[in-house]
Amino acid sequence: MLVNIIQNTISSFRSALAAAEVITTNLKMWLGFETSETLGREEVVNGDFATDSDWTKENGWSIANGLATRTNVGSYTALQQNVLESGKTYQVTFTIDSVTSGEIFGIRLGTNYILSNKSTEETFTGVGVANATTLSIMGNPTFAGSISNISVKELTQITPDKSGNNNVGELFTGKAIEFDGVNDNVDIDGFTLNSSSTTIAFTIKSSQTAFAYLLDANPLRFNIRLNESGNLAIHYNGVSKSFGTTPNDGSFHRVVMVIDGANVNAYIDGVESGSSQTFSSSIDLSSFTEFKIGASYSAGCCFFDGILSDVQFYNETWSTDDIAYDYANPNKLAIDNPSTSLSVTNLKGYWAMSEGAGSLAYNSAVALGNDVVTDGDFPLPNVNWTLVNGAQITVNGLKIDNTVSGNFVGVKQFLTNNPFGKTFVATYDVIATNGAELAIQQTSDVTLDTTTIGTNKKTTFTWNRTIDELTIKRLGTGVNVTIDNFSLQEISVGYINGATYELTQPRIQQLGMMNWAKSTPESEEVTLIPNPNNTSQDILGNAVRDRLNSFNLDGSGYAEVADDDSLDMSSGFSTSFWIKLDEGSTTTDYDFLVCKGRGISGFNATYGFGTTYYNNLLIATIYTSADKNQLSFSNESPTGQWVFLCVTFEPNTTNGFKFYKIINNQTYIESMTTSGTVDESHNLNVGRDSSFVTTRQSKNIISDVLFYDSVLTSNQIENNYNAGLSAHTND
Repeated sequence: MLVNIIQNTISSFRSALAAAEVITTNLKMWLGFETSETLGREEVVNGDFATDSDWTKENGWSIANGLATRTNVGSYTALQQNVLESGKTYQVTFTIDSVTSGEIFGIRLGTNYILSNKSTEETFTGVGVANATTLSIMGNPTFAGSISNISVKELTQITPDKSGNNNVGELFTGKAIEFDGVNDNVDIDGFTLNSSSTTIAFTIKSSQTAFAYLLDANPLRFNIRLNESGNLAIHYNGVSKSFGTTPNDGSFHRVVMVIDGANVNAYIDGVESGSSQTFSSSIDLSSFTEFKIGASYSAGCCFFDGILSDVQFYNETWSTDDIAYDYANPNKLAIDNPSTSLSVTNLKGYWAMSEGAGSLAYNSAVALGNDVVTDGDFPLPNVNWTLVNGAQITVNGLKIDNTVSGNFVGVKQFLTNNPFGKTFVATYDVIATNGAELAIQQTSDVTLDTTTIGTNKKTTFTWNRTIDELTIKRLGTGVNVTIDNFSLQEISVGYINGATYELTQPRIQQLGMMNWAKSTPESEEVTLIPNPNNTSQDILGNAVRDRLNSFNLDGSGYAEVADDDSLDMSSGFSTSFWIKLDEGSTTTDYDFLVCKGRGISGFNATYGFGTTYYNNLLIATIYTSADKNQLSFSNESPTGQWVFLCVTFEPNTTNGFKFYKIINNQTYIESMTTSGTVDESHNLNVGRDSSFVTTRQSKNIISDVLFYDSVLTSNQIENNYNAGLSAHTND
């Protein structure tokens, strides 16, 4: 098959398409991957009470003309639906239209009551966790009145279906640190907080009811804990105060503790929890030097069993508006709130605990420090570097060549500040090399040993020698390398002791669509969040990924859409999406993209449909009852640029299976004839396929996944490409 290059030469036609909107005819799913958290789909059927369908009416309740009405029957009775899932958090909104007597007893999620004892004619909203499947609107014995509507939505990390067909995708992108309750903890370096104004926020998931430390400070006797009843409590100078609430129901919760002098308020999921607690004196955290997460600092006991992430410390109190903003905008910080009085300098500690691998957690509130080396750009004349065995500093940088045999030392420099015990990130540009390996050494300790291919090399390490001599050394013989722009900067880290990263967690509220950036410290791949002081970089200085409205995948996350009759494939379909290929993908990586079934694999009639990036090929596969059918593109798939892909399938038709690729206004098409039917039983996955092989999950950026139960024309496909150009430019 030949690649057909289609280039429109009629500029007016192109201009007209550029203003077009996405084709909506036969559109059955549109995952826009919005950058802020959204509420889940509507769970209640007939919440507007247009009919009594799906409602169970106990004595006194009736439904007619858009109202659920209850008469005074002298007993507690309920209006019910079985629409909940135990352990999930829901937001409930309902409107009391009229009251003749008494009051609504409350809304019940299973047996958990929220929004209790309401009697005014207005709209109420509450949040709670279901412990059973039944939603109940409970009436007091004397209540008589009407409700005009009720809405119940799960508070979850999902991406909405913008086509209106409700085929929403649940995101599995969160990462957090899991503690086993036996000896796991994280040691955190200290930072400076105010003496009387502090806010501490974190996300927790646990079912633990035993006494446990969440955060414990040294040297002050200050901590946040779960007490013997599992209640959230704060301890200061020998006195403990409990808030009488238990964020340990096995679901993820956002907890905010606001310390204002001697007063402490606790908020869970944006709502104040319990009354304010007051100590006899102001809580002074100004001499805070370090702390543990998940255990007692000194006693080595009372270990936490559960998951923690997104631990933030501010040296200022949050307003209730900041708290609401933090919960409603999990991909942003409270300092991003347009109406906040906070500034970036108030953020003193930001331990996302979401790196995904390794033994370090990074404080993303700390801006990259000043270079601890002098003249890292290797200026002429050279003053601060000691050249050894023929190394040269030229106009291009430091040159270490092959004129001397044996391991060849290049340059040395003594650091002015004692580096022992500190963690550093070293970066440098490779200007030229024929395959040399470099070592960055702390005198005799080799810190970095990696093949120098490409540019912008980076490593993170802890200085474990008492001698402060830095050495850059070439390894091997017969090779040469020139480097420039060498930088060595101190960063703040936490040391993970036994705790492990939990991957692909759903509903970790703050981690669904962060501007992920990748680095490779100590040969352990990690994923970091943006540096609040420089949002174009992460805390290690990596350029952050372009978020826009995209789903930024790092090999562990994915989105899943439950199978539905509207996502029919056998009678013909089209699916399209934007993708930016990761420059770090190797040629032999399997990288599953959008699949309703399997990516590339051996033939099986039940495998369905899939798209894959593999060995520098973009591949679309249809498995029918007759054969495995595969189309691919190569050579025109540059990394780091947005590419628009579309697959159409019209069964038993000449060239009915087509694969479109559009990049920089140039269209490529591959096509073939297929026969047979396609298996319909698969969920639709973004970032993985139905084999669920975790090592083959996508490491790319995917955006705007569309699914049609019809075959789009080439003009309609190009229309959708033009409609998405403004958000996916390669300028």
